[in-house]
Amino acid sequence: MKRLVYLDMCRGFTVLFIPIIHCVMLYSKIEVHHTWFGNILGFIAEWPGGQLFMLMMGIWVAKSSKHYSDHFSRAALLFAAGYFLNILKYVLPAALGILPEAFIADTGFNEDRLLLELYMIGDILQFSAISLIIIATIKSLKGSLIIALVLLVAVICFSPMFWDLQSDLLVIQHLFDLIGGHPNRVFFPVFPWMVFVLAGFVLGLVWEESSRWMTTIFFIGVALFVKGYFIKDAPNAFGFYRTGAGGTCMHLGFVLMWVPFWRLITPFFEPSSNRISSLIKKIASLLAMTFTFCSKNITSIYFIQWIVVAWLFPVIGYRTLGVWQSLAIGIIVTAIVFTITYLFPYFFACPKK
Repeated sequence: MKRLVYLDMCRGFTVLFIPIIHCVMLYSKIEVHHTWFGNILGFIAEWPGGQLFMLMMGIWVAKSSKHYSDHFSRAALLFAAGYFLNILKYVLPAALGILPEAFIADTGFNEDRLLLELYMIGDILQFSAISLIIIATIKSLKGSLIIALVLLVAVICFSPMFWDLQSDLLVIQHLFDLIGGHPNRVFFPVFPWMVFVLAGFVLGLVWEESSRWMTTIFFIGVALFVKGYFIKDAPNAFGFYRTGAGGTCMHLGFVLMWVPFWRLITPFFEPSSNRISSLIKKIASLLAMTFTFCSKNITSIYFIQWIVVAWLFPVIGYRTLGVWQSLAIGIIVTAIVFTITYLFPYFFACPKK
């Protein structure tokens, strides 16, 4: 699929805030989460956040000409990367005694097997791997569009049936957690998060580059959002990470509105011939470059920022910062993460003969 600028801009906008969002989650006092600053970051994280990334994964797979084995290989790498990241951001700091005790207490894990449970935390990388295999498999089947639509509706309606499944076997229980999830064990479970990948896959199969098509998608999003607002969520839903039919429809509706919105505003970031607004042009051009960089390096940024955030615990502490301290630390961490991400390829570049 040819890269579409507005999709990169749309996704890159959210990626830009990933480091500062996680800084506030872990470094800031709880009351900061409810300030203007926390509310803005909360909105970015919970609405045009992970759901949007998964929607775009579905679009990418639908449009991709790659073979099933290529998707499977990438899924295997993502799955391994998820657990390797757990080692770097949780297990090693805990083993070295630099993971704050208050943080460990808040996880609610069994201290007798703390390192194992930290290692087995399921996050968006594990979910991305599982969903990539599922969606690539669906693509390989005849009638993939209908299959994806049926599964999309089924996941919205029946996700609660797969929540909180229990087993006495550790490995089976971990699989159940990856399917049904429950923070702090798994943050992005297959049910209901598979909805967004399936929706993206459906969109990718019927994709048209026209204003009329985008308008249609926007109003489908409006309809889903309104419908979801009036559906009562399941009693065992768990906020952002595990939504019932109502919450899932609202989140899906929002991202379906968000993509056309960025298609509409992206031209305003393009260079203009108007000399009077030269400063605005430069700022817009810089933002466009930044968003595009973020979108193209989303996996690297996500991976690196977690390592930086986790290993700065001894310096910054756990939930100790106020609003302005959080903002300052968030900007510094973001700068560190982006610098490492930008320079990383040069460290491993092969010298030319």
